[in-house]
Amino acid sequence: MSFVIIRDKPYKVKKGKLTLKNKGISSISEIMGLENLPALKELDLSNNHISEISGLDH
Repeated sequence: MSFVIIRDKPYKVKKGKLTLKNKGISSISEIMGLENLPALKELDLSNNHISEISGLDH
């Protein structure tokens, strides 16, 4: 099963979508395992505190 971990809590990818809205995320680096989701089609990071996204140049 595909998932990421934020602050020791797993979040599952469902039908190619990962919903992480309202999680208090301030940096994309807080999302552990994001780089292991090559089939991810949609990522919802709405209502977080992310000001810059980098490191997605794979």
